[in-house]
Amino acid sequence: MSHRTFTHRWFVAAMALVVVGCLARPAEASAILIVDGSGVLTGATGVDVAGTLYDVQFVDGTCAALFNGCDDATDFTFTTQSAATAASQALLDQVFVNGPQGDFDTNAAITFGCSALADCNAQTPFAVTGLSFSASIAHNDTDNGFDFPGGGVNSINFDFGGTSNGGQFFTFARWTPEPVATAVPEPASLSLLGLGFAGMCARRRRRRQSVTAAMVVLLLAGLARPTEASAILTVDGSGILTGATGVDVAGTLYDVQFLDGTCAALFDGCDDPATDFTFTTQASAMAASQALLDQVLIDGPQGNFDANPTRIFGCPGGTGALICNVMTPFGILNPFLVAAVAHNENNEVNDYPGAIMTLLNFDYDTVGNGGEAYTFARWTAQAAPTAVPEPASLSLLALGLAGLINGSRRSARRTRDERR
Repeated sequence: MSHRTFTHRWFVAAMALVVVGCLARPAEASAILIVDGSGVLTGATGVDVAGTLYDVQFVDGTCAALFNGCDDATDFTFTTQSAATAASQALLDQVFVNGPQGDFDTNAAITFGCSALADCNAQTPFAVTGLSFSASIAHNDTDNGFDFPGGGVNSINFDFGGTSNGGQFFTFARWTPEPVATAVPEPASLSLLGLGFAGMCARRRRRRQSVTAAMVVLLLAGLARPTEASAILTVDGSGILTGATGVDVAGTLYDVQFLDGTCAALFDGCDDPATDFTFTTQASAMAASQALLDQVLIDGPQGNFDANPTRIFGCPGGTGALICNVMTPFGILNPFLVAAVAHNENNEVNDYPGAIMTLLNFDYDTVGNGGEAYTFARWTAQAAPTAVPEPASLSLLALGLAGLINGSRRSARRTRDERR
C-alpha cells in the first residue's frame, strides 16, 4: 500500500467521525431563570437533571394542595430519592446562583416562598407514606460553603406558606419535563457533511479488508480493563458493622472505619482540614456519604445495616430512634466542625446525604446527649491497583499477535509478487 493511499484512507475515516459528531451534537443551552417584577426568583426553565431538561416552579402551601392530594408517588415528577437528590443538586448548581438577575445564592430571601435571610430549603417530594411525604431538599445558605442537597419528612397538610411556623425557610419545587427536542444539523454541520461526502466520493479506490486496527483496539480495551470489585464490609464478632474496604467514591477506592468520640481525638487534633481530613470539600465529602448509603449501609448476608441502623458502630440507638448519622468531616469554622452526613434510617426512603455543623469538642461517644445517633467515618485512600490482564485479555493478546504476524507475512509476500 502506498503512503498516498494510506493517508487517504485515514482521511476518509477521520472525516466520517467528524461528520457523525457534528450531526449528533445538539445546540447547548443553560437554565433560564424566571424572576418577577419584584426581583423574586419564581422558577426556571431548561434545568438539566441527569441529562434531561425540566422546568421548575417554586410554590408555597401544603403538599396536599400543590401536588394533586399528595397521596401517591404518581403525584410527583421524581419518584426515587436518587432522582430527587439529583434535582436538588441541579437547583443548587444552575438556579440558586448569583448573576445579573439577582444574587439568589447569597440572598435566600429573594426566592419565592422563603422570606428568611439565613437560608432557603426547596423541597422536591418523591414519596408518600400515610400522611407524611419524603422530599429531597436543596439547602441554599447565604454562606455558599453550606449549600447541600439533603432530605426531610413532613406532614402532607403542613402549611409551608406560613411565616411564623418555620415555613419561611421552605418552599416547594414543582417540576415538569420539557418536550424532547430533535437535534437539527447546524449550517456548519451540513457544510461538513457535504465536504465529507465529496472527499469520500472523489477518490474511490480498491478496498482491502483489514482487521489490524480493530484488533489493536480490542487488545488495548481488554488489557486496560481491571477486574471490577465491590466494597467488603467489616463486621465484628457481635455482628456490628465497623467499616468497609474498597468503597468506590467517584472512581477512587477507599477504606472506611466507623469511630466514636471527639473530632480532636479521632482526627489528629481536628485543627487543619488540609491534613486531618481525607475529603476537604463539601462536594467530595457528600460523594463519600452517598457511597456509604449505596455500598456500605445496606442489607445483606452479613447483616441488615440499612433496616437496623443500631447495628452500626457508634449508633446504639439509645434514644429509641432507628437512625444512624455517619459524619465525614471536611471543614472547620472554629469553634464548629463542618461534616457531610450519611443519614441512614430503618426506612430506606428517608436515607439521604446531608451536612451538619457541630462543636469541635462534642463527644459523640456519650449516650444521652444525642451522640448515640452519630458516628464518625475515617477514610483512607487505597493504593492505586495495577491493571492485570484477565485470562480473556491474554487470549485476545495471543490471537491478536498471531493475526498481526500472519497479516505482515501476507503483505510482504504480496509486495514481493507485485515487484516480480
